[in-house]
Amino acid sequence: MGIRIFDIQRFSLQDGPGIRTTVFMKGCPLHCKWCHNPESISSDPDYLFYRDKCTGCGMCAKVCPQQVHSFQNGIHRIDRSRCTYCQSCTAACPQDALAIAGEIIDDEKLLRIVNRDRMFYAETEGGVTFSGGEPLYQAEQLLPILQKCKEKGLHTAIETASFVTWDRFELLYDFVDLWICDVKAVSEEKHIEGCGAGNQRILSNIRQLAEQPGVRIWIRTPVIPNFNDGEEEQRKIADFARELGKAVERTELLPYHDTGKSKYDALGKRYEAESDYIVGGK
Repeated sequence: MGIRIFDIQRFSLQDGPGIRTTVFMKGCPLHCKWCHNPESISSDPDYLFYRDKCTGCGMCAKVCPQQVHSFQNGIHRIDRSRCTYCQSCTAACPQDALAIAGEIIDDEKLLRIVNRDRMFYAETEGGVTFSGGEPLYQAEQLLPILQKCKEKGLHTAIETASFVTWDRFELLYDFVDLWICDVKAVSEEKHIEGCGAGNQRILSNIRQLAEQPGVRIWIRTPVIPNFNDGEEEQRKIADFARELGKAVERTELLPYHDTGKSKYDALGKRYEAESDYIVGGK
């Protein structure tokens, strides 16, 4: 069956307890202006061109069957609409200036990768985390993988923005040991402004999740300057986490960083957070 992913990170220490393998899945219904994985938003593959690495050698244009690449007056131009993601150009580029984000990985191959570090999971109470993007977007495809992880005795976690229908939680609930729920804002107007959608479904899902027997939840909030770093919004987030009761084991405030900024240029997109929040603010 398989799931569509864009990265697998081994020896992760940021996505749940212990040493973990984090599987980053494609597709997300939100469009957060500061997203540090913009290649995760679309469910389809994405084409990235790192302009600063390109030396203009022209190897990509020579091998591309779709004429995606052209060079005019020393400028490397890319017609993404022609790309079929055959990866001929990425293989030919000597500078690693080109990349395709998004591949379907079958269950058995993914489990082999995850299983390589099980000795470290055992020593540190770690496991595997499915992040994104939004892993619940691919809930049906993810179910057999989670089932096999549990059969192998692996601790499982899902990091979710929770902007999905409740049935996707229900489908996976019995095979998830830890839910890491992102809460960017409690004020709906603010959430719409920063993430492109309201948050009533998000908050409702997390409340319903907290009512399930034996559930374990971490609440995670990226602190974005001039968006949710004010005392009022931080208090609302803290009150919401407190409202959920004992189901919440931990709350995390993640400092803002712009390490994903270069990806926006590589995707041909504008990094909205910089102009809307970080530089000018609102």
